Formats: sequence, C-alpha cells, structure tokens
Amino acid sequence: MTTQLKEKISISVDVLTDLSEVDLADLCNITEQAISAGGGFGWLRVPTREILNKYWEQITKDNLSNLVVGRLNGVIAGTLQLSYEAPNVESRKNIAQIKRHFVAPWARGYGLAKSMINFSEHKAKEDNIKSIQLSVRE
Repeated sequence: MTTQLKEKISISVDVLTDLSEVDLADLCNITEQAISAGGGFGWLRVPTREILNKYWEQITKDNLSNLVVGRLNGVIAGTLQLSYEAPNVESRKNIAQIKRHFVAPWARGYGLAKSMINFSEHKAKEDNIKSIQLSVRE
C-alpha cells in the first residue's frame, strides 16, 4: 500500500520477513529516537546497538509475529508487531495483538501510525483473525 501526500511524502507499509542491513539500521535508529523521546515501547534507556540488532533480528524469526514497518520516502519511520497465538491455544486462535507500535519523532503527523494499523487489520483479516487487541502506552 502506498499513499502520496501533498508534501511529496510517500508512505508505504509492509511486513518484513528478512532484514537488510539498511532496514536493520533504520529500525535501530528509530528505536533509539523513540526511546529518547519517551515512546520506546518499554525501554526507559537506549540499549546498546548490539541489543537492538538482536531484538529486531529475533522478531523477524518469530513465526507468530509479523513485523509491520511504515516507511516515509522509503526509510523505515515506524513499526508495530502483529502477533498471533500459538496453534495449541485454540481459544485465542482467531485473536491477534498489535504490540510495540511506535513512530519516530520526526515522522509523526503524516498518518503513518494509522496506515500501519489499517494495513495490520487487512492482513489479520486475510489470516482469518476475527479480533485484534491493541495495547498502547499513555
């Protein structure tokens, strides 16, 4: 999904299954910026780059999580995780969770957060999800 805004800013949203070096660097950069601005999904202090690299690489290997990224002009500027339950949890098999949703401070105000939510809702419907739980910080 791509949207062209009047300020010549292109928004795109997709799911990452493999991380390029550039995508990994983008994710680490925006995570550091979001934590420093007070919106880093649980981290209070910026972790080392090694910890961030491992974190993002682990997310792409988790077959129950979809790493949804939002890009402004091709640069990752926001992310969320669309997570599903393990198959053996039958009572929650049609429920997904949107977690760890944030947008870099410099990318706020362009509709990227909403675009990522809309994309995730569409993906969840395709995956036969009937309900999505969204957790956000204040």
